[in-house]
Amino acid sequence: MIATGGDNAVRVFIDKYGDIPAIYRGSRFSVAVLAGSETEAEIELLAYDIFMHSGLGCRSVSMVFTPHNYNLKKLTISLKKYREIGDKYTNNYTQNRAIMELDGVEFLDGDFFTITKQSNQSHIISNINVISYGETEEVEEWIVSHQSEIQCVVSTIKSLPFQVGLGQAQKPKLNDFPDRIDTLKFLIN
Repeated sequence: MIATGGDNAVRVFIDKYGDIPAIYRGSRFSVAVLAGSETEAEIELLAYDIFMHSGLGCRSVSMVFTPHNYNLKKLTISLKKYREIGDKYTNNYTQNRAIMELDGVEFLDGDFFTITKQSNQSHIISNINVISYGETEEVEEWIVSHQSEIQCVVSTIKSLPFQVGLGQAQKPKLNDFPDRIDTLKFLIN
C-alpha cells in the first residue's frame, strides 16, 4: 500500500493496514539555513522557495535558520521585493497578522507575509518561522532529530543533510524521492 495524507490519516492507515508492506506519507515541510553571507540574488532564490507555493506543499520553505545577530529587518525588506511571487496568499496573511496582533505575538510585517521568531514548528501559510543558531552543528543535529518531518533543506552550506541549493526546493530531481524512500525499489521488493 502507498498512501499519502496528513499525520492523522497516516495513523488511521497504520492502525487499519499496519500488517501489510506500505509507504505512508504524512505531513512534511522544508527549511532553509542561511549562512549570513547570501547575496541579493540568492535571497531572490530563497524567496522563490518560500513564496512559490507558500506552505501548500512539503517542498515549501516555512522555517528559516539564521545565524545569531542576523538582520531580520534587512531580510524582510529584501523579501518584500518579491510580492508578485507570494501575493496570492494575502487573505492568509491578513488573517494571521490579525490573530498574532490579538494574541500579542511579536512579528515583522512584510506587507504580504510575516516573520516570527519561534522555536516550535509552526507552519502557517504566509508566515516564515525564524530560528537563530550559533554553530552549524546545532542546525545539523536539529535536522537529524526532525528528519521524519523534513522534506528538504535549502542552503548554500553543503554539509547539511538533505541539502538542495537556493531556488531548488520546488525543482526536485528524478531521484529526489518523497520521504527519501525509493518507491520503485519498494514496489519491486
